[in-house]
Amino acid sequence: FPHSRIGVGWSQTVSKMASYLEPRTGVESITVNELAGSMLGLRNPYSISSDIADSFNAALEVLPVPALVQSSSARDALMGEARIAEVLANGARCDIAFMGLGDVSQTCTMLKMGFMTENQMESLRQEGAVGELLLRYYTLDGEHLPTALDEQIITLEWGAIKRIPYKVVLVSGPEKVCPILGALRGHLIDCLISDTETIQDVLRLHKQHQEPAAP
Repeated sequence: FPHSRIGVGWSQTVSKMASYLEPRTGVESITVNELAGSMLGLRNPYSISSDIADSFNAALEVLPVPALVQSSSARDALMGEARIAEVLANGARCDIAFMGLGDVSQTCTMLKMGFMTENQMESLRQEGAVGELLLRYYTLDGEHLPTALDEQIITLEWGAIKRIPYKVVLVSGPEKVCPILGALRGHLIDCLISDTETIQDVLRLHKQHQEPAAP
């Protein structure tokens, strides 16, 4: 990937790439770009951007801000910082991105890390959300689901995510079946890395939703 920009979204599954990364030499002008904010004041255990940058001896553009802030005014203030806006603009120019998919279950990462409350998550489920990509929620048909959270999130816009030329998604597990199907239907995945059981469940769910309803 000479002269390429690699985008990275934090996730528990993507973070498992770290142990498989090997140093690469002779690759010119690589930049690793974080695509979403992280946790305020804490090291994100699911971030792998620095590991990838170290492996490729690449430049690293970080987003040292929370992924989710308390208000739209707080988001606007952070987005008003030239460096933050620049990193997000550069993220939209990525040639390839490695990302995970979030779900809306009671054990999802957003709840475990304290970014959202159970009431907020239940509200998203009632609105039809099945998953999220870079904190942008979507339905089982892969349509973006605008929510009030969009005004509090520091991450790429939905259109920018879709325009990334090659999106690699690493995800597995029963709670990710609906998010995977929605992402596939929404053309949010160019390369899917998962396990056999999860993919079989996705195919079964797809078939169920393709079959006509019984009279």
